[in-house]
Amino acid sequence: MSAAQVEAFSVDELDARGRAVVAYTAAKLQARLAKAKKAHDELICAAYRAQGDALNIEAQAKRRLADEYDAAQARGEVARLGDNLPRVTTRNASKPTAADVGSPAKNSTRRARSGTRKSATAARR
Repeated sequence: MSAAQVEAFSVDELDARGRAVVAYTAAKLQARLAKAKKAHDELICAAYRAQGDALNIEAQAKRRLADEYDAAQARGEVARLGDNLPRVTTRNASKPTAADVGSPAKNSTRRARSGTRKSATAARR
């Protein structure tokens, strides 16, 4: 082998080693990015599960509130629809209403309880 052939061989070898280093570095980077993406996806899934659990807890609380309000109406502890009409004999002995109990607005509370009752009925089936 002549000196020119040896020099050409070592240049080719160095070029091949350089390409191998670049390929190895790219593979390492791809693996690191894949690992980070997997961790990200797992965190996103955990966040979605937590949101779903929170919605379930909120729905259960609303159903419980509607059931308790209905039971209080049945026991006569809170006013029913129409209890504020003029036929009520004693005005001083009026029962607390949904607004007095802490609900924001009469109509929205009634609608919310109605929707909650429907979802509770569907959940029991």
